[in-house]
Amino acid sequence: MRMQKVNCIQIAVHSTNQQALTFWTSLGFIQFDERIYEGKGIFSFEKKLGED
Repeated sequence: MRMQKVNCIQIAVHSTNQQALTFWTSLGFIQFDERIYEGKGIFSFEKKLGED
């Protein structure tokens, strides 16, 4: 991805999935948005590449 000049990765996680939220935040992903999709809460996370 770095070779393709991608500077961040964005993912969406169900707000009720505590294990996934813990996992992704432990890898350095930061929440930047919260929305409702098909009646369910979704958190958007991103991680800038090159940051650990």
